[in-house]
Amino acid sequence: MEKPIPFFKFKTASSIVALGLPVALIILMLRLVSAAAAPATAGFLDPDFGNGGHVIIPITGTNQIARDVAIQPDGKLIIAGYDKWGTSDHDAILARVNPDGSLDGTFGAGGIVTTALSAGDDAIYAIALQSDGKIVAAGLTKEGGRSVAALMRYRSNGALDADFGNNGVVTASLQPAESFFLSVAVLDDGRIVAGGTVAPPAASSSPRAFLLARYRPNGAPDPSLGGSGVVTTAIPGGDASSWDMAVQPDGKIILAGYVRAPGGGTDWALVRYNADGGLDAGFGANGVVTQNLGFYDYGYGVSIQSDGKIVLGGLAGGVGGLARYHADGRYDNSFGSITGANFVTMVVPGYNTSVFIETALQADDGIVAATRMGGGSGPPAVGVAGFDRNGHPDSRFGPYGVITTTTGTHTSSSYALLTQPDRKIVLAGHVDMDDTDGYEVDLALWRFMPQGKVYLPVVAR
Repeated sequence: MEKPIPFFKFKTASSIVALGLPVALIILMLRLVSAAAAPATAGFLDPDFGNGGHVIIPITGTNQIARDVAIQPDGKLIIAGYDKWGTSDHDAILARVNPDGSLDGTFGAGGIVTTALSAGDDAIYAIALQSDGKIVAAGLTKEGGRSVAALMRYRSNGALDADFGNNGVVTASLQPAESFFLSVAVLDDGRIVAGGTVAPPAASSSPRAFLLARYRPNGAPDPSLGGSGVVTTAIPGGDASSWDMAVQPDGKIILAGYVRAPGGGTDWALVRYNADGGLDAGFGANGVVTQNLGFYDYGYGVSIQSDGKIVLGGLAGGVGGLARYHADGRYDNSFGSITGANFVTMVVPGYNTSVFIETALQADDGIVAATRMGGGSGPPAVGVAGFDRNGHPDSRFGPYGVITTTTGTHTSSSYALLTQPDRKIVLAGHVDMDDTDGYEVDLALWRFMPQGKVYLPVVAR
């Protein structure tokens, strides 16, 4: 099975990006680059968090990959991912830190929980919190040598919840296909909805497809979704993978990701489902919206603004990009600064490559994006890009609308972010403390204050 995109070291744009971008995109890229003669603003890290705004969580062993982050009502942060990257025997990992960034000793073993469900890969890609403090984790495990989409539920102390599924675990086995969950949400009534991808066996002519599943609070499949609790959706064009999910106030569910384009490369893709799991005929073409912005387009983060408009972020033609759609799936050409276009892109000053690996909304519908950057004069870096609700760079994030930071000379990468109630922004990722082909990758958190205190540089451990 083709795994979700792993941690990687950036290469130059010429080595990973196929050109042939839309003219409007090229114009915007040139506009941003020419306006930015100096490196991007070195952001506003929170001095009250960890080591000058940065926390590294070393765990016994090597190569812990962070995939998601969530905040509890008491301000504690939970980071989720997996251990032993680069092997065929990952273990699922959770860590919890106090509001000041210190590990929470009341959670698991010294703030860390490791879960090995099988002799193969076990991983967490997304988490959601229940109102009772329990943690729902979505990812995969191994069954009969196949990767299988899995949900795990933990009590607030980090122990698996025996009242959920089979001793805390639920799997969505779609034999003989492989599957995995990459997104999860807890509904107001306690039901759990998860999104991901199903991959038919190599011998099958069927394409990879979006996967949607819904469960009752005890982990039993919810048959009111598609009759069995699981539905799959093939997208015209080729193999498709779902990366993120958003649930509308009316109960409709949006899965976002990408689909292989007939002419090569990939296009952004959105699918909207009615609450019963049927495709929403009032959205796009029978429930499906796709968009081509360049050769390589990957949709990574989807959000719904207060007026019902849909924002998708990710990789657009090889650079970080955002697009907005009307509630019925039509392109919203009032978004951004290009007349007749519904998207914006960003080339971060001082770097050749960038990607918006996750997006979120602020209270005023402003958009923030977890940003990876590489191909500059220094090591790959991470940061946060900020936009107002209509796609214009937010000056609170510096003169170009982006905050960047590095960890000394070490390679940094990110996968997730969240906005705290106090408007501080938390970025979750990992840092290669070895920077050789052997790697020594540790979980990491950064917390930013875009509206501004004096920047304090990170001191590498």
